[in-house]
Amino acid sequence: MLRTSHMFCATWIVATALLVAQSTAPPASAQAQQNAAAPAPTKFGFIETLRIVYETDEGKTEIEKVQEFINKKQSEYDAKKSDLDKLSEQYQNQQRSLNPETREEMEKTIQTKDKELKRFQEDTQVEIDRQRDGILAKLGQKVQSLIDDYARENGYAAVFVRAQTQAYVAPGLDITDEIIKRYNQKYPAQKPAAATKQ
Repeated sequence: MLRTSHMFCATWIVATALLVAQSTAPPASAQAQQNAAAPAPTKFGFIETLRIVYETDEGKTEIEKVQEFINKKQSEYDAKKSDLDKLSEQYQNQQRSLNPETREEMEKTIQTKDKELKRFQEDTQVEIDRQRDGILAKLGQKVQSLIDDYARENGYAAVFVRAQTQAYVAPGLDITDEIIKRYNQKYPAQKPAAATKQ
């Protein structure tokens, strides 16, 4: 159906990379002010955006919520698909012995169920994308603030998003662990409320 985990993760990777890559680019005015000041910072750093999303406590909590939604919808899809498959099999086995009216009715039912199944798949994917985009926007704004603060405090001229085209980056240039640490300290994940005993 959704090819849930693979489809979701693939879309997530692209969206995350784009979101944080865009947000980490310094504004032109800020860059101009920095150039006017002397001396300008010379250090460079890199971050791995997917690690920030998947390894921060809040990121893990939010992703778990989406995965629960995906699992629920996958179960619903499997049940609908099973019903459709059984009806289709029944039709294939009985079509020669059915009268025209019954055969036509079964064909219409199969077509209707097939359309409903495709619509269910499409609607579910739209909702998954909506939830994913909400998480990326929520985390992205906070991450950018942390990167800005860290760069200023430690004299970084620029912080780049680690890309697949970069075959190697010296470990000392990777500040991902520090950003994750600061994120968890500043934005601790909300723990689920304990169930009230009746």
